[in-house]
Amino acid sequence: KRRLIIAVITLAVVSGGTFADNRGPTGAIEATAATFTDASAATVNALLALNGATIEDNVGETAGAVRSLANTNLGACTFSGNRATETGAQGGAVLARNLRIVGGAYRDNYANGGGGAVALLDAPESVAAYVSGAVFARNSTNGNGGALLASVVPIAIIDAAFDDNEARQRGGAVHIENTAERNAAAPQVNIQRTAFRSNIARPTLAMVSSETTLDELGDDEGAILISTLASGSALSLATVTDVDISQSCFRGNGASAVFASATNDVTTTATWWGAATGPAPGGDGDLVTGITVDAPAATVTAPCEASPEGGYPQLFVDAQVDAASAQVVVDYNVLLERNGARVFNGISGTIPADTRLGQTSMRVVGFNDADPERLIRRVR
Repeated sequence: KRRLIIAVITLAVVSGGTFADNRGPTGAIEATAATFTDASAATVNALLALNGATIEDNVGETAGAVRSLANTNLGACTFSGNRATETGAQGGAVLARNLRIVGGAYRDNYANGGGGAVALLDAPESVAAYVSGAVFARNSTNGNGGALLASVVPIAIIDAAFDDNEARQRGGAVHIENTAERNAAAPQVNIQRTAFRSNIARPTLAMVSSETTLDELGDDEGAILISTLASGSALSLATVTDVDISQSCFRGNGASAVFASATNDVTTTATWWGAATGPAPGGDGDLVTGITVDAPAATVTAPCEASPEGGYPQLFVDAQVDAASAQVVVDYNVLLERNGARVFNGISGTIPADTRLGQTSMRVVGFNDADPERLIRRVR
């Protein structure tokens, strides 16, 4: 076990070593100064650099493992099982101001408030945030950004992989919001050769029916539509005006995979969306909301060819139907419309909603016998 607290930092470089099982306001490493004054009385940016370190199973109140106000460089580090537990706490592994990540792996980290693995503080500086060659897998948060939460731009994400990350609010893998622009570099968000696979922004569920009552004494048939409502299971963009996504991969993410507000200008080129026809709703791939994809990749791009670091069965989420929302009597069948499979026929059951497509539709079919049995459905 090692714990490093740096009160006023000029230059700190840590190579190798393990920081594990620490507890405190910050789990393992804290750099509390952003600048220092050198011998000539000039103001100089402070630097924290971690190279090849292993940081695991730390628990912090405000940041799980590393909290840094200095310029922070992380090279080939492994962060796993770190937790930021206080209400609103951001950065399950890392909470930083100016951040450069090159390589490394960020797995199974958690933050209560946002940025399950990494959170970038809202502090404008002259540099840009940079993430290259890193793997983010199975990170989660109760807030925005299951793996990465960035409150500043510009940011570049290059040759990275985001697999099976989860947010309870927006951005199952990545959430970016431009509350402070560090410089005028374009694009504000630059994503290249990056894979987003099986991430999810945990959806709410809406049940919509074509009728409120079905009585099988007539030619009765109706429908139930389960819709999943989420914002950017792979990528969520808020008030970011210039976004470039190229040669990347979105596959098997919850609906919608990419969510952008109307103010976003998003350009996508040579990107695979899980189907040769492109993303839904126009194609058969992952659903996108708020962006237009003019020329999707027709074949799988290189980022999707590598094996994902998965672990969560996140493609489907259960919509529970019970006496409060549906009453189904024995002479009715409820069938999935896409393949005719029986979902349930009884007073209760579970309906699987396909979060990748955003909805699942069921047909309700009566047998028209002499019994006046009914299906009563209510929206909840």
